[in-house]
Amino acid sequence: MSTANMSFDPYSQNLTGLMADGTTSLIINMQDLDYYLFYNAKVCINYGAQLGASIVMFVVVLATTRENKRRSPLFFLNLLSLALSALRSLLQVLYYTDQWTEVYANFADDYSSITQSEHATSVASVVIIALFVLSIELSLLMQTQVVCITLAKKRRLAVMVISYVVASLAIIFRTILMIGNAICIMKNESFDWTWALDGALITETVSVWYFCLVFIIKLGITIVKRKKMGLKQFGPMQIICIMGGCTMVIPCKYYVT
Repeated sequence: MSTANMSFDPYSQNLTGLMADGTTSLIINMQDLDYYLFYNAKVCINYGAQLGASIVMFVVVLATTRENKRRSPLFFLNLLSLALSALRSLLQVLYYTDQWTEVYANFADDYSSITQSEHATSVASVVIIALFVLSIELSLLMQTQVVCITLAKKRRLAVMVISYVVASLAIIFRTILMIGNAICIMKNESFDWTWALDGALITETVSVWYFCLVFIIKLGITIVKRKKMGLKQFGPMQIICIMGGCTMVIPCKYYVT
């Protein structure tokens, strides 16, 4: 075998094709193509798992909620959030199975063959995500109001004011991101509203962290009071407190990395 052949790496070679005009060369590196295909597969697995989890949780909440709780607005809001989560995941999976993710379209940056129905599906996806965030924030606000009902008036007012500010910022940035995404989708343009994306991720992460902090502090106070009363059994409140702590850490770590 010659020295030239020994130094050749088939996994990093270039593939040459043609653009839509039939004359301009389109060069695709094999490693870039592998990364693109593997990334799409991983994303589809992720959204598929979220779709299944959302459907399972929808059924569990519907089946395990007591009859007297099923008429509460919070119950319907939680079911709506799970339904929107499932629909969002389904639409995201559909995105990765249509012409938006074809190899030529992405590497040539040519989306002229995208149909109106595919545009509509993608726009519906970003709208559903915004509605999903809205339903979550409203649910958290309602739960916070219930949790803080026993606090002194001034403390309760302070907590609720901060809660509304935090939730409103998350909703506003997600709405701006939805509008920017929809405009770029309809114009077949690259999304460059990075400030809106960063703003949405930051405010939503802060929102999760803040509401978990409120719930954990209130649960912690309740657990301490129960311990003083001699109730030392490890129960649901301790579990919720622990899981709330995990929920505070994981989204923040995910955003930072």
